[in-house]
Amino acid sequence: MKKISKVIFLMVLLLSLCSCVKHIEDTNGESNHSLTVITKEDMLNGYPTITVGRKISRKNNEYNCSIKKFSGVEELFSGSFKDEDVAVKLNSKVESGNAKIILVYNEIIIKEFSLNASNQIVSLTNTNGKIRILVAGESAKISVDFTVESTKSIS
Repeated sequence: MKKISKVIFLMVLLLSLCSCVKHIEDTNGESNHSLTVITKEDMLNGYPTITVGRKISRKNNEYNCSIKKFSGVEELFSGSFKDEDVAVKLNSKVESGNAKIILVYNEIIIKEFSLNASNQIVSLTNTNGKIRILVAGESAKISVDFTVESTKSIS
């Protein structure tokens, strides 16, 4: 009887956890990758995320990220800088769903990157504070490659 109770409890727990976060449906068509639910404020403040097949690799200051399907917000990069010049170079490809990629400096959005674009460069001088790269997705299949280079090492 104890085993059956434990199994039933675990099944109920698993089902409740699985139903908490669901993929956000892409309602604006295959060719329109604009977000329909997640806002810029959601990106800055955090949003529940469900991710399938996420791979992120880093070699020196080069980052490669691919996600088979996700809905929510992912932080791809976070680094603190002090009196440094920083250059961010980003390439992105959205195969399906909706997405947005932003560059945040001290919790202010300073750049919204174009989707399906290469060699997008943002240069910052005398950087003091935190830089983050965030991606939001709504049933998105996306790949993002970027570099972050500074006059000093990243902390």
